[in-house]
Amino acid sequence: MENQSPLNHDEKPIGQLDTEIKKCLQCGTEILVGRKDRVFCDSGCRAQYNYDHDSNNDPIVKFVSGKLTKNRKILLQLKLAEQATKVSRTQLTDLGFDFNYFTNIYKTEKGDLYYYCFDMGYLSINDRTYLLVKKDGYVPGG
Repeated sequence: MENQSPLNHDEKPIGQLDTEIKKCLQCGTEILVGRKDRVFCDSGCRAQYNYDHDSNNDPIVKFVSGKLTKNRKILLQLKLAEQATKVSRTQLTDLGFDFNYFTNIYKTEKGDLYYYCFDMGYLSINDRTYLLVKKDGYVPGG
């Protein structure tokens, strides 16, 4: 029978230190703690690195994604109550809302059109007033 070592193939025997100094792939900071295969100093650097190196880093995708995200944040900011909230077009545009960007449209049986930015939506009551709503149980792609 072969003499098998109880060590995994990448483990070092006790007393033999790993002298390799690891640096964060994003910022270059020395990584002092964590798993030995760790390559980022924190989750912020990991997220930024992945964002910077994403193969879908197309400028138009970034632009549209930014518009949609901003629109959703504005709707979320203005919709303070659990109930539907009425706001003016001016309130929305003053915060930078862009009516040209939305993720989907929901048409009711009565023919009302709700425009959504992910789970946050709005209905035009008239040319100056909008009703803000939040879609309960929103699941992307669902």
